[in-house]
Amino acid sequence: MMLPPKVYERRKSIVTGKENLINVWDLPSLPFTEFFGEYNPKFPKVDQALMMCPDSGVFQLQFEVEPSFLYHPNNYNFRTLTTPKIENELDFFIRSSHLNSILNSKSRVLEIGGNNSVLARKLEGFYSHYVVCDPILEDEDLGNIFYWKGLIEDNLVRVEELQPTVIIGRHVLEHVTSPLEMLQALIDSTSAPVIFVFEFPNFRLMQKRQRLDAVFHQHLNYFDENSIVRLIEILGCQVLSLESNHKGSNGGSLVVSFTNGGGFNHAAGFRPTDSPSTLETFSVSLSLFQSEVKLLEDSIRSWKGKRAGFGAGLMLATLNYHTRGAIEDLSCIYDDDPGKSDTEYQNIKAKILHSSNLVDDESNLLVVTSMENQRAIRNRLKEYFKSTVVGFQSN
Repeated sequence: MMLPPKVYERRKSIVTGKENLINVWDLPSLPFTEFFGEYNPKFPKVDQALMMCPDSGVFQLQFEVEPSFLYHPNNYNFRTLTTPKIENELDFFIRSSHLNSILNSKSRVLEIGGNNSVLARKLEGFYSHYVVCDPILEDEDLGNIFYWKGLIEDNLVRVEELQPTVIIGRHVLEHVTSPLEMLQALIDSTSAPVIFVFEFPNFRLMQKRQRLDAVFHQHLNYFDENSIVRLIEILGCQVLSLESNHKGSNGGSLVVSFTNGGGFNHAAGFRPTDSPSTLETFSVSLSLFQSEVKLLEDSIRSWKGKRAGFGAGLMLATLNYHTRGAIEDLSCIYDDDPGKSDTEYQNIKAKILHSSNLVDDESNLLVVTSMENQRAIRNRLKEYFKSTVVGFQSN
């Protein structure tokens, strides 16, 4: 029997440090996402809630699940792959942050949470040393690319030795218990000014695109333009660039660069565009999201013919949660990836079959079950013109 993981309450704002968080969304018995493997009907669930800091506008989870459970190799197997979508995201990351002009042949780059050398290879020729630090890696010397095993907090002595000039983190800040403490530790470990370049989901776009299914246990923190600038200001740093990738993951991402030194071309007087009350905006977004999932649930439960999903998405467990188990009413989930064929989720009763098994029929209801790829899958399913296709309308 699998024991429930340990859970730690987060009482303080990750930006201001104050204990004045507001509960904006209760998520009792929230399932875990991205857990592929043999189905276990007793797989643990954990009560969760989304909180908001009224001073900074940052959103954060109330509870942190122990990382040894969330990121255990048996449970979490995410890697940065070289798909066309990832390539486009990397190109945007480099272009929007002006990395090619920031870096030079003498640059010493530290990438946090990279898990491989994909980005390092794309930037080849723009650095003298490139270090990737990630818990899943083993220490390795690949020439001028080096792997460090472990969390960055456990490698600060090596950071002091490296003295990086540029520190990169793609989809790291949303996973970190205290982004402020991590960034301050990196600043304290370097004697010269550093340029930081980070990318993370843009919570403003998540709300706009109705991607609140992407509020899940692994993502502890949810920044938008306003809250990340507030964090940077508290660090005593200055914003260099800030740009949203509307085609990024989880409804869209935000790429920000900043520095703790002078002599750079700062975004003088930068301030994010004024927006309505963060709490008010979230309340409206949550209401729209709940209406959308209710519509999807009703479409599935009222269908009299054959029902199946298409797209074995990472967020399927939360989509099933918000549709009150309607995803588990589907006969199966079809997917084009042969590697997922005949596999399962550990905590969703849904068999994954290769798309070659799908036969077009007028009695079919095909549900787009990968929230990350709604448009692409809708286009893919146009060849099944006899079947009825449903999914989120806003993605």
